[in-house]
Amino acid sequence: MKLKQFIIILVLLVLGGCSSLDFFTVETKFNNLKEKNGLYYKNEKLYTGEARSYYENKNEKALGTFKEGKFHGEFLTYYENGNLRSKMKFVENKLDGVKYQYYSNGNKKIMENYRNGQLNGILTEYYENSAIKFEVRFKDDNMIGDAVSYGKDGSVIGRISYEVDEE
Repeated sequence: MKLKQFIIILVLLVLGGCSSLDFFTVETKFNNLKEKNGLYYKNEKLYTGEARSYYENKNEKALGTFKEGKFHGEFLTYYENGNLRSKMKFVENKLDGVKYQYYSNGNKKIMENYRNGQLNGILTEYYENSAIKFEVRFKDDNMIGDAVSYGKDGSVIGRISYEVDEE
């Protein structure tokens, strides 16, 4: 009778509450991955999954996801104090979407837009007090239009115009 109850409980655990199997996950650290020709390997196989690194104080330093050896998905880096340093997304080893960089106090430092690994859209840099320091537009990694520098008070202190050569 007790064996039958044990088997029923075991089956319920496997089929029910333990379906995520998170407790079986082995953490992979960045230093356990080997890079070769832009691809990341673990145990001689292209790596798929998360990788992490830590500071000596045990705070997380970086967290990234990989798919078939390539950066794919969200990638986060942190300051030693635990505050977010940068946040970006990759698709097949190429930046794609908005990349954010932050000061150690948590304020935004730089915001830039990527599409297929190239800067596309507005790049904005901020002063530590969150005022805009610099803005420029990109298309396919080339600066276009006006690049504008601002003082900490928001006044324009410089402007340069860029044109893309159509060759």
